[in-house]
Amino acid sequence: MTRRPSRRVGGVPAALILLTALLAAAVPASADTVFRPLAWHATPRPVPGLLFETETGKYVRLRDFRGKVVLINIWATWCSACREEMPYLDRLQGMLGGKSFEVIAIAIDRDGKRAVEPFYSGLGLRYLRVYLDRTRFAMHRLRVFGIPESILIDRKGREIARSSGPNAWTAPPLVRALQRVIRATDTPQLKGDPQ
Repeated sequence: MTRRPSRRVGGVPAALILLTALLAAAVPASADTVFRPLAWHATPRPVPGLLFETETGKYVRLRDFRGKVVLINIWATWCSACREEMPYLDRLQGMLGGKSFEVIAIAIDRDGKRAVEPFYSGLGLRYLRVYLDRTRFAMHRLRVFGIPESILIDRKGREIARSSGPNAWTAPPLVRALQRVIRATDTPQLKGDPQ
């Protein structure tokens, strides 16, 4: 009897890689997500026009949020680091969200709402709205090369800081820094990290 060779990727059976990926996707938000200081820009940077979709299929532009401080997060349901970070972003929106601040978590999944709604439900996310970018237009316009990545936008629509990788957004230093930006009528001159 001839044995059929198994498919391997770099010496590892493909089935083992698939199983590992599936198990990683099933892991709930980790207590290991760490606080990462924001990388503040010396001067605010212009942000290109962005267009993305709501869960109802309506298209919105970043400029529709002018007057609010916005934390844009680019993420995907298949990204394990994003899975870790999303509960923190949800709690942050619950803490600070309102007429002066909003977390805009933009999913880049090709399946759009069909992928994102069960993901939100499975993690028990309550405060974040569903925003979609199946074309990855926003990701490219914002020059995001890895996910998750977050971009802090001031009231005038200018980029003032970034954070790469999963972040514990409810960490007191981050919350205090965001509150200072929200309270400011204009973006304060930030030298280094104000946290």
